[in-house]
Amino acid sequence: MVSYAFNLVSAVINPGVHSESNADLFDVARVKLFLGITEDDDFDTHEHALWVDQMLQEKEVLLDQFVRMGLAATHPRDADFEGDYSLDGTMVASWEPPKRSRRRIKYLDSDGVLQRRPPRPHEMSDPDATWWSKRDKAGIGYLVTATTWMEKDCGINRRGPDIPYLIEHLSIKTARTNGQREGARVVESMIAHHEREDAAAGRPDRLRGDITADREYSYAKEWQWRMHLVGLTPHFTLAKPQLGLTGTLPSGAIIVDGIAYSPGMPTSLRKSMQPIMFATRDDRASVAAFNSQREPFRIKANGGGRQADGSIKFYCPASNLAKGAISCPNKPSSKVGSPTRIQIGSALPVIVNSPKPAICAQSSVTVPFEQIPYWQPYVPGTAEHQWSVNRRNLVESAFSRIKDEATQSVRRGTFRVMGRAKVGMVVLFNAMAANLVEVERWRLRQAGKYLLNEDREVRSRTPRRHTRNRAIAANRRIKAAQERLFGFKG
Repeated sequence: MVSYAFNLVSAVINPGVHSESNADLFDVARVKLFLGITEDDDFDTHEHALWVDQMLQEKEVLLDQFVRMGLAATHPRDADFEGDYSLDGTMVASWEPPKRSRRRIKYLDSDGVLQRRPPRPHEMSDPDATWWSKRDKAGIGYLVTATTWMEKDCGINRRGPDIPYLIEHLSIKTARTNGQREGARVVESMIAHHEREDAAAGRPDRLRGDITADREYSYAKEWQWRMHLVGLTPHFTLAKPQLGLTGTLPSGAIIVDGIAYSPGMPTSLRKSMQPIMFATRDDRASVAAFNSQREPFRIKANGGGRQADGSIKFYCPASNLAKGAISCPNKPSSKVGSPTRIQIGSALPVIVNSPKPAICAQSSVTVPFEQIPYWQPYVPGTAEHQWSVNRRNLVESAFSRIKDEATQSVRRGTFRVMGRAKVGMVVLFNAMAANLVEVERWRLRQAGKYLLNEDREVRSRTPRRHTRNRAIAANRRIKAAQERLFGFKG
């Protein structure tokens, strides 16, 4: 009965073209009977294709709603969550054995010669699954993109309110799906669900704060633009092409690491310095100290962010409107030596001939989104930026919990399901179970049974037997080495 109900539900929400549950959509006679069209009436191929596409789109919407309703059922209503999210994606393998089902099919051609060809979708066990490769891993499966809860940014070394780090919304697509576009679509879908739920409940729209992502999403300008449209402020790490001095705006400001700076910023500060892989705390502190020297030369954003159309209204750090402004010969209003102003530094004179750049001649300039798409509230690499982006480290376990082979593990097993809808339902059920476990841990933290230290929750457990054996053997080796050393000295 469970299997029967599972198949019934998956058939209703399955948008797969090659799914057996959607085979009737391509039968013209059945479609005519469903639409009440007689056999003598015309129903050309184009009209049929449009109708099939409409039916599959409706099932796509039903699948998204099914996922949303399942996850929303696991969210507590009393959590002090303030609308900050983290976005990430991962690959999950299909239950289809790749070496057996994706082999090339042998056949005899018209000349009787044995040939090989790739299998067609209808000849595969899981036609929706596609090949993927990332770094040293590859396989056949799906792309899972999810947004998770994240604590509020309260400043360096200041933790926000304790919240459960839950999966808010997710999607399951074929592995060849563009990750940046799918990530933006998942966030837009999540916000659309929020608006409908809030309107139905008669309450104001819920808060929208920051969203953090890794450099995979910063490659595309479209992602930053779409995050702005839904009212979220992106905090992200930069990709290699976006580092260092990347251009000069028409207003005269220079772009370094995606941020606008005064043209008088020293050349030594225009080089990018980012934390290396496996960087220590000292390495990150050195990067933060270097990048923080750029702060006085940063072009200030009026209001601290973008305007409604995505543009930013900038004013020069040498302007008399800036608190703690620098002194610059190109800005007479900087009033060098005035006792009522805080002089942080002196910008180098970069313009000796008129006309001066707009950023120097005008009190403010408005820069459209296209000219500065990678702007962030914090200077990249500084301590504030590192702390803000590192908030997503606590939610990385969202995927690890549903992929851990020792626990839930979305992987091949005894019960195999094929197709995006069925695999999506399995991923959803695992995500719901992971959310419920996280809510239980959060309840225990609220009751004082578990506590959070500065970095993570610490839970002690009994060492495994092989771990104890390794520790005992290591102690014996150390003791034997000491005895040999002392015997030699004696």
